[in-house]
Amino acid sequence: MKKYDLIIIGTGAGLMVLEEALAQGYHCAIIEKNKFGGTCLTKGCIPSKMLVYPADLIRETEEATRIGLDFKSPIINWEKISKRLWKQINYSEKIEKEFSEEKNLDIYKGTAEFVDDAVSYTHLRAHETVLEIVCRLLLEQKKEPSRFDRNVLKR
Repeated sequence: MKKYDLIIIGTGAGLMVLEEALAQGYHCAIIEKNKFGGTCLTKGCIPSKMLVYPADLIRETEEATRIGLDFKSPIINWEKISKRLWKQINYSEKIEKEFSEEKNLDIYKGTAEFVDDAVSYTHLRAHETVLEIVCRLLLEQKKEPSRFDRNVLKR
């Protein structure tokens, strides 16, 4: 069984935590079933905004007539819009490449599931590999557990 200080499931916002853990020399793992960068980068926020922005510009030009500005109807270049969108989505490949070069990081492609009881959550399965989280990151650095830590430890 491989042991880790930190395991990140999915590569969205958790990458910020991962970067700090790697900078401190912790042995880490990522489990990701899709493109790196999470939903926001690859399917959600950013791609949506990249489609909404050109539509907003068209709407602005249509409403400009009320202040005396008239524009021709726009010619929409879907190929250019699509290329710009996919360039941003495919930035996930650069993120994955950079993380794959980290020496204290293992990357598992696929899904994760907890395989022990609901109290400790220290073992995860990624495909057929069972990973163990060494729960020292949080506990070693604090003398007094926070209210959240005490509630988790009571379960």
